[in-house]
Amino acid sequence: MRYERSTIVRLRERYARLFKADYQAYEDEVRYLRDFILTTASLRAVVQLLELTEPELDPDKWISEHFSSGQYSWPPSECRGPESAGSEYETGSPE
Repeated sequence: MRYERSTIVRLRERYARLFKADYQAYEDEVRYLRDFILTTASLRAVVQLLELTEPELDPDKWISEHFSSGQYSWPPSECRGPESAGSEYETGSPE
């Protein structure tokens, strides 16, 4: 149980750092989060299960379709506020 709690706390910390990162640090924070997930056995198992159950999911393709230099498009689950409730994706550009 301690391992699970510790993993959750560390994952939330990594995600919070990513969420708060400015555009200059964002790429590094994404890499840190990815590395954390892939080096934590329980999280790596979730990734592997996702790869097996959703083989058509292509993260690289999704990123290329929703992110470009100066533009982004997030799914509603990652957007804050009621204004994003009716749209498929929240779009904008970095500040």
